[in-house]
Amino acid sequence: MDSETHRLVTKYALMLLMAEASSAQEPLPLAQVPNEYIEHVVSVTAELDRVWRGGHVHHMSDPTKIFEKLQFVRREVLKGKLSSYGASTLGTALHSLQDTCVPPSKLKGLHAKVEREARKLQGSLHQLHVELPKPVGCSALWWLLLQQNYAESGSEALKCALAYTFAALYAVFANPREAPDHLLAEARKLRTTFSGWRLALYLFFALAAIALYASLALTALLRDLSLLAGFLALFSPLFLLPAFGAFGTLTRDLDAFVRNLHRVANLAHASS
Repeated sequence: MDSETHRLVTKYALMLLMAEASSAQEPLPLAQVPNEYIEHVVSVTAELDRVWRGGHVHHMSDPTKIFEKLQFVRREVLKGKLSSYGASTLGTALHSLQDTCVPPSKLKGLHAKVEREARKLQGSLHQLHVELPKPVGCSALWWLLLQQNYAESGSEALKCALAYTFAALYAVFANPREAPDHLLAEARKLRTTFSGWRLALYLFFALAAIALYASLALTALLRDLSLLAGFLALFSPLFLLPAFGAFGTLTRDLDAFVRNLHRVANLAHASS
């Protein structure tokens, strides 16, 4: 995308976000961001056009790097320590998100076609029907970035750019300072997996299987070493299967719990 397209997309996404903030029941961090900071973000997003620096194109399509930049700026916003570097970092991330909506330059024909169509339509952004995602928390933002792909028409590229720009700005400026109640309730529900009879049942089957296996192996060892070797070869999978199954289930549920707990806690952690 050219500089003017980047500028218009970013400004329109900010306008939509400000409308969202004005209708929110509680003040959002966006309300405390000075105009100079916002203007710097727009300027960097627009002027960071495709240039060569040290033999490498400046912008990136790696979702990990974009995610890290957005998280850095989110932490700055929550701490109230806005910096010129943070504004530049956000502008770079937005520029990259927008360019990812356009086919890569190696697809020369399609790349040129989409950019040409986008330039013709850039003045009609307000007429586009775009579903604006509102990612809450790190996991939702990360998942959204993983889904991004380039468009094959100018209108779809503009829709993509507007949607992802709004989503990134929402994640940085409009996320609540604390995890929403429904996510906390989900974490509490998952936590019940590791209390009471469920935990006792997991441990019982796992330990019982290991104890049975150990006692039979010891008996075989006392009688004959060769018998022990045959026993291990034939019956190890059979006797250890319940233990592996129990521990596997426990590990899977624990992993799900930890991932969901991280998702609901990351906002509060970032604001501390």
